Amino acid sequence: MTDNKIQKMGFGATLLTNNPDDGCMEWMGKIEGPPSSTRAELFAIMTALWMIPNNRSIEIYTDSEAAIGAINGYMGKRKGKHWSNYSNPIILQTISELLITKNLTLGINKVAAHQGDEYNERADMLAKKGRELGPI
Repeated sequence: MTDNKIQKMGFGATLLTNNPDDGCMEWMGKIEGPPSSTRAELFAIMTALWMIPNNRSIEIYTDSEAAIGAINGYMGKRKGKHWSNYSNPIILQTISELLITKNLTLGINKVAAHQGDEYNERADMLAKKGRELGPI
């Protein structure tokens, strides 16, 4: 039996490396709960950090200004806001722990949504497909 009140959101990610022989890795998935495009975007970023080997630099490109602000604020760039006041503290804490324990250097960049950026459009398409996946 399915509960029609449960909201499903998809996420998608595309991973490119500096080595053109590596090609492009892509994945998608879905999360459930209150609707939040920021939560879905943060989840995609978190999964990307999980995929990266230790001791690397990573540049994230996202169309979510809110996700960028949440990560920057949570990582200590916004003084005075307690972690529990963030909308997605568990995902943000996981991002923080991945950065620290894997010794990752993160750069995060804003791209314009729906403006033809090939990889952003691909991630959006994967997110739509991810929302329709079977059980989590």
